[in-house]
Amino acid sequence: MKPTTRRWINVGAFLFAAAVNGLANVLRFGGNTTGQVSEAIDAVFTPAAYVFSIWGLIYLWLLAYVVYQALPSTADAPFQRQIGVLFAVNMVANAIWMFCWHYKWFGATMVLMAIILVTLVLIYIRLGTGVRQARPLVQWLVRAPFSVYLGWICVAAIANASTLLIDLNWNRWGLRETDWAVIMLLVGTALSAVFSLLRRDWLVNLVVVWAFVGVFMSNNGVEGRMGAAIVALVCAVLAAAGLVAGLIWGRRPKPIPAPQSLTDAP
Repeated sequence: MKPTTRRWINVGAFLFAAAVNGLANVLRFGGNTTGQVSEAIDAVFTPAAYVFSIWGLIYLWLLAYVVYQALPSTADAPFQRQIGVLFAVNMVANAIWMFCWHYKWFGATMVLMAIILVTLVLIYIRLGTGVRQARPLVQWLVRAPFSVYLGWICVAAIANASTLLIDLNWNRWGLRETDWAVIMLLVGTALSAVFSLLRRDWLVNLVVVWAFVGVFMSNNGVEGRMGAAIVALVCAVLAAAGLVAGLIWGRRPKPIPAPQSLTDAP
């Protein structure tokens, strides 16, 4: 695929996803807002409503990436080949997920969420985030938006799975929903520690902290859920501590090979 074609496919895919996400609540796909679907399920792991405002930050940062990758000066940059059409696939899956969520097709949302997560992981690995250093523009306009996006999707995937299991009336191997939520919180905390210590990626940890505080807020004061709320708060503190630990003791990325031009930065 020609570089110019690939870049404009990415632009079109982003605009498609942004438009669908923007119109979803205005037109009320399926007769619901995004929040109403979440409230109808009322999963313990679902964060408070305000936490989802992070999508605004994610889309603004992705917009910055889309503009940057469309510039003629970055046409031959390595990150273009590393990301390829994975971003476009991710954006299309994101848009279709929104349709399925509003119509409460939770099985389909889980498949699409898996596609979103896998494409993000592949992008993250290919970019070498936390493994190789990069020029400031590449770090903040290419790597950083995907770090924030990936951090949020790691949490969203767990929440999506919880919603699907509730919808299927799964008995969680006899565990209470609060017990299952606690397990998922611990898994999320361990995952954030991996990003922190192996990649020194404080952005992923910051998103996890934001989400877990939101889980605490959504369950605090709710009868039967105080235990899960306290664990969520503890996990948020642990994720924050992991962020600091990663910056101090985490594996340091390899330096940029020299000589190297701005567009050659990984």
